[in-house]
Amino acid sequence: MTEQGVNEFQSGPNPDPDPGTSHLLALAQAYAGQAADDEPGKPSAALTAYLRWSDPPAAAATAAELRELASRGAQSAGKLASWLPSSQTSWLLTVADLCENAVQAGFPPAADPVTHWEWNRRFPDLGQLIGCYFSQDFPDEFAGHDEAIDAWSASAGGQARARVTGQIRELLALGLDDAELDGGLAELGLEVDLPLHPADWLGHVAARIAAPPAQPGAPPGASG
Repeated sequence: MTEQGVNEFQSGPNPDPDPGTSHLLALAQAYAGQAADDEPGKPSAALTAYLRWSDPPAAAATAAELRELASRGAQSAGKLASWLPSSQTSWLLTVADLCENAVQAGFPPAADPVTHWEWNRRFPDLGQLIGCYFSQDFPDEFAGHDEAIDAWSASAGGQARARVTGQIRELLALGLDDAELDGGLAELGLEVDLPLHPADWLGHVAARIAAPPAQPGAPPGASG
């Protein structure tokens, strides 16, 4: 914990799952980079996002795994406890209570993504495209944005292209302003400057993916 009593879990490779801990591993991913500042009756931003994408069976199983971990104690829990944002019994039981309360009283309503995990949970394919092709290595690998888009399109199948264009439409439908879109794209892995306003750039990406340039030597209309 920090001096303020807030522990932030930093992302890393997943530990080998123990039997009956699969939901805790998903919970740990949702807390990546987020404060574990849950309080009785007041879930953190990380837990709110996790519960927004959960359901009664999953939330109940998460609560059961948290209570089991609390009963075992952090020292006996091994690697798993080190990957959770906190191994304090009070925190484990608080989050278990909050998960059970969601089952009984209702889950958080639909909302715009808030955390890094939630952005990538909602737009996974778009995040993969942006994170892989528009990272800090972009200037060393591509002459421009269209070249990067075309490189991804050439390696992606039709279903992947359809998923990305659909996720772009879903993102634009949120009606976010430029600053909010910039923040969201950063959460999805964008590390380069855009040549257009973010909404215009996303529209351009979708259009180019939907009608990629024909490959050299391909017959007319055979763009993949």
